[in-house]
Amino acid sequence: MPRTPLERLKRKRVEVRANGLTYRGILLEATETEMTLRGETGFITLPMDRIASVRDPSAPLKKEELRFVDSSFYAADTPANLTVPASPSEVSVKPETTPASPLDEDPKKQN
Repeated sequence: MPRTPLERLKRKRVEVRANGLTYRGILLEATETEMTLRGETGFITLPMDRIASVRDPSAPLKKEELRFVDSSFYAADTPANLTVPASPSEVSVKPETTPASPLDEDPKKQN
């Protein structure tokens, strides 16, 4: 009986993407409901419905696994004339209003 790709990875080091995280360890068991890895800090049990991918970490990444966001994505919400500072120390606050006149002066009476 031919073995499935998942069965071929048993007792080998794997990289599992699940719950938005990457888990690394040795694949011990995979059932219909969960997968068990032996990680560096102990055993990891992941529900099968949360697993996005399982791969051999030494294998090259497939094109669909290399998903980078282009920098233009972040610039789409930024007006063209607004520059984003590189660090918080470059941020300076400048008042956009003119200073108020003293309260005891009447603005209608100007010399």
